[in-house]
Amino acid sequence: MNQIKILLLAFILIGCENSDENSLIIGTWKTNNCEQLSYSNNQLTNVWAKSTYTIDSRGSIYTESISYSDSNCITKSNDITTTSRLVAILSELGPVTTSQGIEANKISITFNSAPSPIVTTSGYYKVTNNQLCLSQSFHFDAGGFGISQTNDTRIDFNHCLTKLTP
Repeated sequence: MNQIKILLLAFILIGCENSDENSLIIGTWKTNNCEQLSYSNNQLTNVWAKSTYTIDSRGSIYTESISYSDSNCITKSNDITTTSRLVAILSELGPVTTSQGIEANKISITFNSAPSPIVTTSGYYKVTNNQLCLSQSFHFDAGGFGISQTNDTRIDFNHCLTKLTP
């Protein structure tokens, strides 16, 4: 009887270890830099921004952006500020070693855009010291989110997001 209890406890513990609740990517992440925004023709505006990205246990990615009228992101502007909105769905595909030789996690992100198309792309992420670094095929910056036109899955350690502590 005791062996059955021990076996049952072992299965429960193993199941908990594989839970999505343990994912390192779950949480709220902020952009580190105050970035000057540009129009679609790449002409710079007089608006700067910072953004946060929240990833929940279901893989939903929400973004919120705050715009500023100064390059230090001190004086808030009402030009482009957005409230939290769902922008994409993330699926964890498991731990891997990337072509860079980095132990990371493979993910797939589906971006919902209006009008269509719905775009899905894969890449990697690495969390170290409360920094979330993603493949270059994704971009999560102060001006918004999206995918790059080149499918570069190398992890970009120069443009990471910082985890907000609860």
